[in-house]
Amino acid sequence: MPEITLETVDSRPILAVTRKTSMAGSEIAAAMQADFETLGKFMAANAIHPIGPPVAIYTDMEGGQVTYELGFPVGPEDLRKAQDPVHTLHTPAGKVLKTTHIGSYAQLEKTYDMIEQRIVRDGLRHDGPMWEVYVNDPDTSAESDLLTEIFCRVA
Repeated sequence: MPEITLETVDSRPILAVTRKTSMAGSEIAAAMQADFETLGKFMAANAIHPIGPPVAIYTDMEGGQVTYELGFPVGPEDLRKAQDPVHTLHTPAGKVLKTTHIGSYAQLEKTYDMIEQRIVRDGLRHDGPMWEVYVNDPDTSAESDLLTEIFCRVA
């Protein structure tokens, strides 16, 4: 069982794309794959190098749909290079519950369930979006070794 900690985090600037898609895991995966390709081509064409692993911020989850911002942290000089569909954004800041999910993305729901149980147990409430940081690359890491940091803003 992953450890869930209460922390305070700072905002980080990212270059991102926005998408609304179905909550179905296969559709989210396909959408993110397409968005990673868009970001990769944009960053290569503009000589932009990420300064950290990719981030997905989930801004809206209603009616079987999810809206997310998918991006990479970059330096301040690269933020000025944003152009449609790539835009600048900052990750949320503040008090969060944080944990690291180990393993398949298909099993993330179990870790989210544990976060929800912690929120209820501690009398907390959601206070903004949740986001994930994909610590290692699924193209070069075994599925069982994938690391996904999960952040949930709380009050």
